[in-house]
Amino acid sequence: MRQILKDKYQAAMNLNEWLNIKPGYEIKPEEIEEITESYITKKWLNRETDIVYKDKKYEGVFYLIEHQTKVDYKMAKRIEEYKNEIENYYEINRPKGSNTGNSKRIANVTALVIYTEDEEWKAKRNIEEIKIKNPRLQIDPKEDYELININDYTVEELETKVKNNEENIILKLALINKIGQIKNEGTMLKEMQNIKISTQQIDYIVSYINERISRKQGKEVAKLMIKSIEKLDNKEGKNMLEAFVDRFLDMADEKEKKGEKRGEKRGISEGISRVAINMLKQKCKKDLIKQCTGLSDDKIDELEKNLRSA
Repeated sequence: MRQILKDKYQAAMNLNEWLNIKPGYEIKPEEIEEITESYITKKWLNRETDIVYKDKKYEGVFYLIEHQTKVDYKMAKRIEEYKNEIENYYEINRPKGSNTGNSKRIANVTALVIYTEDEEWKAKRNIEEIKIKNPRLQIDPKEDYELININDYTVEELETKVKNNEENIILKLALINKIGQIKNEGTMLKEMQNIKISTQQIDYIVSYINERISRKQGKEVAKLMIKSIEKLDNKEGKNMLEAFVDRFLDMADEKEKKGEKRGEKRGISEGISRVAINMLKQKCKKDLIKQCTGLSDDKIDELEKNLRSA
């Protein structure tokens, strides 16, 4: 059987016979190329596989032909494993500069199993049918994975989720990430003040703001977001937060001393003043502006005066 299937004419003939080929798209022998030995990796050397053909006409299309003389109740799993290996082979050997538009897609592998014995074939043909079911789930996922995309949620929706589960740090990080996208600094800092942070969560929250928000929105915005966190559960938490803020500022000063661009200090100062102006526009209290920006009363009064005369 293996020798028959290695004949491209016989292989093409059987693929056309048994697969649901569209009229006019019949496979011609010259349009397929055997790659059976090419895709086999070290871990598959001792595994029995039959024939694998690459479709030369359609980029990324492959055919796996298996011959079975006995019922294999894990056939669906084995086929899935073979498909994964062929997909990996394609990733490595994908033609460079291919203009097929499939550069971000994986290979399409169609499998055909030819069974030639008398015993009834009772093995399932879908891998999902042989998987153990998760009794915790109400409905089995229809997709290969569940996706939680915070872009699908509004700030208000995330705030509700956080309110219902204050201990969920990931929800709070998602909310902070969403708040960080608010362009108006005054509004952003107001939203930050509504988040209650426990002592156990400070490290994660501040580190996230430090690493992610500072990259996306800039250091000065990240600093202000950290300083705006005030709803801690106890005095110890507030002291810990202050230590984190000081450490954050020390790291920024250290980088500055190591030769960051001249004028950055001025830029940060201007950025903080801009945040204060936006907060004034939002009618924020001066005590809050002072707490978040670190500006003096005189400086805030000066900014307010300039804002009125503008």
